[in-house]
Amino acid sequence: MRRAVLALTLLVACAHEPARLLADIEAGAGPSALKAATPAPRREEVALPGTEADLYRPGTAPRARIVLVPGLSEAGRRDARLVPFAESLARVGFLVLVPDLPAARRLSADASDAEAVAAAVQALPEGPGPAGIAAISYAAGPAFLAALRPPVAARLDFIATLGAYHGTTAMLTYLVTGGHRAPGETAWRFGRPRPEALWLFVLANAAALPDARDVAWLRRVAEARLAGRPA
Repeated sequence: MRRAVLALTLLVACAHEPARLLADIEAGAGPSALKAATPAPRREEVALPGTEADLYRPGTAPRARIVLVPGLSEAGRRDARLVPFAESLARVGFLVLVPDLPAARRLSADASDAEAVAAAVQALPEGPGPAGIAAISYAAGPAFLAALRPPVAARLDFIATLGAYHGTTAMLTYLVTGGHRAPGETAWRFGRPRPEALWLFVLANAAALPDARDVAWLRRVAEARLAGRPA
């Protein structure tokens, strides 16, 4: 559902028929009506200051341009879920630039990744139609931080997000305890976050602690839990 909402938002910018795009996104790398009717996009590697990116060129003249920002993933711009999504957007006329975020590839949500987003927006080729950012999950934070910079904002017509968090305190509370509160409510509700999510967070962020012994201990515990061993 959230992917559909993002796709519809982007289609407004691209002025393209939504049904075939949504079906192609759902199909992933598999066959679809959109794939049958459009030429395959071309992917090129692009060097950016401090990182790298992939540029997906549509097989026809671009209608719009977008920086597609990956969330937390060790595979970064080559994540197996992200590549077909970028190709789908290119098939409906987007010129798509997908940067690697250095911290996100270490599974760390860090404001420093705003540099990579800003560099990608500045490197987005000139062309017809609107230009914008689509940020996935934790990448929403760096994307908005980058968009606050006047040189970046001047190049943007829209920002869209997919699965972005509302606030880091609420996100971490849920991740650690399962506790969350609905908007306007004071009573706590409790869900079941995936256990590995907590240990991935610990593994990625343990280095922020000042004591090296604490860092080493937390990493050992997190690695053991992720491997299914007792800590």
